[in-house]
Amino acid sequence: MVGVTKTGQVVGAPPIELADWTPQLDARFDEVAPRLLTDLRVTLPGGTVHVLVFDSSIPPYVALDPDPGRGHERLVQVRRGTRTVDAGRGDLIRMVTPMGRRPLVEALDVYALMAPAFPADESKQPNQLAIRADLYIAAPDAQASLAFPVHRMTGRVRGDERDLPFVSFRFDSADPAWSTVQAGEKQFIVQGAGAVSLFAYPRYEDSYQGVWRSVRHFTVDLKLRLPFDDRPFPITAKLTPPAAGARVPPGVVSAWTSRSTGPSPASREGRS
Repeated sequence: MVGVTKTGQVVGAPPIELADWTPQLDARFDEVAPRLLTDLRVTLPGGTVHVLVFDSSIPPYVALDPDPGRGHERLVQVRRGTRTVDAGRGDLIRMVTPMGRRPLVEALDVYALMAPAFPADESKQPNQLAIRADLYIAAPDAQASLAFPVHRMTGRVRGDERDLPFVSFRFDSADPAWSTVQAGEKQFIVQGAGAVSLFAYPRYEDSYQGVWRSVRHFTVDLKLRLPFDDRPFPITAKLTPPAAGARVPPGVVSAWTSRSTGPSPASREGRS
């Protein structure tokens, strides 16, 4: 947009003669420049704003550096938040690597519960806050295998002004009928499509039952990643106390379910 400051203030812009302006823009790029698709002129109380829409489907676009003092003639730049910075190696690789179709990671139910950290030895384990997320996962190719390792999972749980990171994870097959899911200690693997229950735990000293006894509303953020791919599959859910008579697992104090709240927080793209 031309005629709007970075803070959103409309200051207006003089008329743009595209027949003269476009060749000047093209001359700032090496070989290939973004192609102008649409030019919209919007009249607002602060002046006229030009909205320019470009086709950026064939990156990278190499700009000729207007500042000779920087020490190089050509550069590729990317946006990071509100800043424009020089692209790094990883940025360039992502630009030229075909994205392809990403797997589907969809949350069916998310629960906050008080449960032993190690169910196999419940008699010796006091209850602590745990988050259980029942996930449905499908690969773009029915014959493909997807591995989700523990060390590439992150997340947090918030409630009653507390904000805790998860420090450990474990998995169970959400339904024994799904023979396509292999849940191990360090990762779970999905062949084609399947369902898995992911359990996430904060540090015990911060999450034992006494500390969270009165908390009933939680916000959960989870991020799963595949090997060799830093784009996360984010899952975010706001949990509230289940309705009277609701069918939930033992120990549940708060829940989010796709059956009552509409579309589930599914992720195909890597958003942070």
